[in-house]
Amino acid sequence: MPYVLALDAGNSKTLALIARLNGEIIAFGRSKCGDISNREIGSAQALGNVLDAIAEALAMAKLQPDDIIASAFSMAGADWPEDFSYLKHAFSKYPWANNSLVINDAMGALRASLKTGFGVAVVCGTYAVTAARAPSGKSWHASFWQETGGAFKLGQEGLKAIYRAALGIDPETSLIKAIGRHLQKNSVEEILHLMTARDSVVLESDIARLAPIVLSEAAKGDASALTIVQTQARVLADYVGVAARKVGLEHFELSLNGGVFRHPSDLLVTALSHFVKQTYPDVQISKSDNEPVIGALLYGLEHAQINLTPGIYQNIKATLPHPSFFHT
Repeated sequence: MPYVLALDAGNSKTLALIARLNGEIIAFGRSKCGDISNREIGSAQALGNVLDAIAEALAMAKLQPDDIIASAFSMAGADWPEDFSYLKHAFSKYPWANNSLVINDAMGALRASLKTGFGVAVVCGTYAVTAARAPSGKSWHASFWQETGGAFKLGQEGLKAIYRAALGIDPETSLIKAIGRHLQKNSVEEILHLMTARDSVVLESDIARLAPIVLSEAAKGDASALTIVQTQARVLADYVGVAARKVGLEHFELSLNGGVFRHPSDLLVTALSHFVKQTYPDVQISKSDNEPVIGALLYGLEHAQINLTPGIYQNIKATLPHPSFFHT
């Protein structure tokens, strides 16, 4: 029986799914960061994590690699032509990649979150990226054009705010106590030392974990945190406009994806919506719970020449792994 392999490689996790051609998911695998541009681990380790997720899914399904007739890989770090060449070469030695499609992870998120597959998607996870696809088939993703955003940027700006407040440049902020509690430090100077000491082992992913604190303090009314959130929203809105223009969209759906948008506070979503609607007043905005790996699966089924019927969508939804697989 033939099967399709789908994979989404991000900074926080890498997920693989194996499905029958009717959309029924029969196996899955999970691993760590699969972003080949992540300099903290390097492209070789990222690729190893990708292969680990695929191996886990194949073992669960009790399949041989050549049982896979098509595959789709939604990859963070697939930005420049040489990135696609690197990935295609790396995958070429495996039978499950004999008929494969490699796309940027923003395109996977877009395909997963928009019913028609057309519109604009913003992914706000560890970092931020924007993608757009028009009915004409034209598509665009921001890649390295986009300013640093996402959880890392929110955390970075939160640290900047407490440093400036401690020096008397900016007003006091509740972020000092909130970030101090999280890092188990009693002063801003201790936090600064933790972040900058010669033997510091703080990673960008550690800074990204400060994002929920910034969002929570903004929700409580802290002026510095509110400014950070508003600024991030405006930057994200700028790139929504760029993406729409790049593919020629004037009336479109906007999907918001990623862990940052799942925070209990809707301040970022509300501010982003406000800025986008200044230029596109009739835009339809929604938050998506669909993981980008679902978009990769849809691409994989299409790559296998499968017509995506309502029944296929129902089968995918009915056989998704437990939510803990996606969010642990």
